[in-house]
Amino acid sequence: MKACVCLSSRWRPDIDILLEQLAVKISHGSQVKRTQIKTTKPQEFSLTKPKAPSMPIPEPLPQQKKCKPVSPIYKYIEYFL
Repeated sequence: MKACVCLSSRWRPDIDILLEQLAVKISHGSQVKRTQIKTTKPQEFSLTKPKAPSMPIPEPLPQQKKCKPVSPIYKYIEYFL
């Protein structure tokens, strides 16, 4: 069996165009276009002293009702205990 590469006439014009484009590229040789590589430029650090934490605001203490004064009798009893 023979391997036959038969191109249909329908694709022949497209293939001819591609072959011409490839022939032009080959005739120019392998010219590699080099572009300049963008490098990173170093920047100085902007170090600052850290701020001290602010003082927390104290919570208000709950106000209590004033107690009634102790009667003189209980003061007298405490004296003897």
